[in-house]
Amino acid sequence: MMIDAHTHIEGLPGCPWQDPPELILDLMNEAGIQMGIVMTYCDAPFTHGSYDPLEYVREAVQRYPDRLIGFARLNPGAEGVEKLLEKAVLEWGFQGLKLHPFGYRQPPDSLDTLQLLRKAAALKIPVLFHCGD
Repeated sequence: MMIDAHTHIEGLPGCPWQDPPELILDLMNEAGIQMGIVMTYCDAPFTHGSYDPLEYVREAVQRYPDRLIGFARLNPGAEGVEKLLEKAVLEWGFQGLKLHPFGYRQPPDSLDTLQLLRKAAALKIPVLFHCGD
């Protein structure tokens, strides 16, 4: 089985990257990929009107459970982020954590990040770091 380990879906109004899960699934089908790990382009906790990035991923995974695997993209410096990760994993079925240090402007070895990594380890989930910048 081929799994794409880093795929974005997004529905944030005004975001230049509008990638609904159906578009990603079409691209996966074209490439012969059976499953994809998905996360949004923005870090949670974040809301824009009624838009919540974790809810967007959650709903997409619920619609396509045999194709999509949800990762929570979180800002380690946000208040309550460890509880949010726990809820995403234990209640909503997320299977991993995505960190993007360039996006939230913290070094990957910051105390906030290390604390969130320890929480991910306790939950026994993988962590994906964006490291291209």
